[in-house]
Amino acid sequence: MKKVFLLLLILFVLGCGSSARKEEEKKGSMNVDQIADNFLQNLTSSNYKEFSRDFTKDLLEKYPEKTYLEFSKEVKEKLGKLNAAQFDHEHKGTTSFEKAYSLDFENDKSALIHIAFKVENEKNIKINAFHFESKIFAKPGEKEGHPLEIPKEADGIILNILTAYNKGDYPSYTKDFTDNFKSKITEDVFKLYRQEWLGLIGEFKTYKALRAYEKNKDVYVIYQAEFTEEEIVEIEMVLDLFAKKHKNEDKKEQSSISLPKVKRFNLQSPKIKQNNKFVSDTLRSIGTNLQQNFDSKKYADFSKDFLPNFKNAYNQQKFQNEYKQVTSKLGKWNSLKYSKRKKTSEGYVVTYKCEFEKDSNATLRVKTEIKDKKFFINEIFFSSDLLTTKK
Repeated sequence: MKKVFLLLLILFVLGCGSSARKEEEKKGSMNVDQIADNFLQNLTSSNYKEFSRDFTKDLLEKYPEKTYLEFSKEVKEKLGKLNAAQFDHEHKGTTSFEKAYSLDFENDKSALIHIAFKVENEKNIKINAFHFESKIFAKPGEKEGHPLEIPKEADGIILNILTAYNKGDYPSYTKDFTDNFKSKITEDVFKLYRQEWLGLIGEFKTYKALRAYEKNKDVYVIYQAEFTEEEIVEIEMVLDLFAKKHKNEDKKEQSSISLPKVKRFNLQSPKIKQNNKFVSDTLRSIGTNLQQNFDSKKYADFSKDFLPNFKNAYNQQKFQNEYKQVTSKLGKWNSLKYSKRKKTSEGYVVTYKCEFEKDSNATLRVKTEIKDKKFFINEIFFSSDLLTTKK
C-alpha cells in the first residue's frame, strides 16, 4: 500500500512539474506575442517610447527616435493604414530567434516584417533587430531595395559554398564567384578566414533562405544558418544576374540569362561580431599607445607591445633616431585614425591614417603577431611624401 501511495505521489509531483513547465512555456510564448503585438501596433503611431519599450540596448542606439519618426511617417504616407498583422513563420534558436509577420496595409497587402528576439535571461526577452519588406517601401537604409523571389539557382550555390567550406575545398568554394571576387578571395585568404571561422562558429550544419531583394541591379539573398558552435549565423550572398544578347537565325536579338555569379559573401553572428570588435578595439588601442608615447618620447611605454626580437632591432637608439627624423620632416603628430587591416597567417597588418603638422596624409603601418590571444608588434613603418625613405 505504501509503495502504491509513493508511486502516486511521485506521479503527482512529476505531473505538477510538467504542468508548471508548460505554464512557463506558455507564459514565455505569450510574452513574445505581447512584445510583437505592441511593436506592430506602434509601427506608425509616432509613439517612440511604446514602440521601443522592448528594444535591446544595442537596438536603441542603432534606432533612435529621429530615425523612427522618419520611418513611421514614410510608411504611413506610402502604405496607408495597417489593417492587420498575421504570424507567418519562425526561425528558432536558444539564445535568439526570429518571427516573421505578414502585414496588410491599405496600399500593400503583401508587406512582411521580420522581428529578431534576443533571450537575455529566462524572464527577459528583447527585440534585437527588425527588417521591413514592401514592394512599395524598401526596408530602412535600403531605399533602392525591392523584395523579390529568391532565385532558384541560389539554393545550389549556397549549399556548394558551405559544403566546400566544411571540406576546405577552395576550387569548389569559389567556382561560382565572379572573377573580381575570386581575385580578392585567394586560396591563402580562404584558408585564413576558414581557420578563424572554424574556431569561432565551427562547421556548417543547416541553412534556411529568409528573403531576397534587388539593389543596384544586384540580388541580395539573406540566409539563416546553423553551425556546430553557433546556432544562428546570418549569411548575405550578393548575386550578379545579367543578360547576354545574341542573334538567332532570323537575326533578331534575344536575351538569355546566364547563371548568377557571387559578387560578395558575408557571414555574421554574435561570435564573429564579438571577435571583430575585439580585434578592432585592440588595434585601435595599439595605435593610440604608439602615438601618445611617441609624442612624449617614452620608449618603455612606446615599445610595451613589441616582440622581444623586434624590440632588440627597434631599440631606444633607433626610437630616438626615428623620432628625430619624423618630427623634423613632418612636425608634430596631431592625430591618428584606425583605417584598415589585413589578416595574415601570424596576425594582422594594420594601417593608420596620421595627421602631422606638415602632412595630413601620412600613414603608419603596423604588423602584428598573435600569441595566446595577445597582440604583439613585429614591424612599424611611417610613410609620407616628405620622408625620403619609402617602402
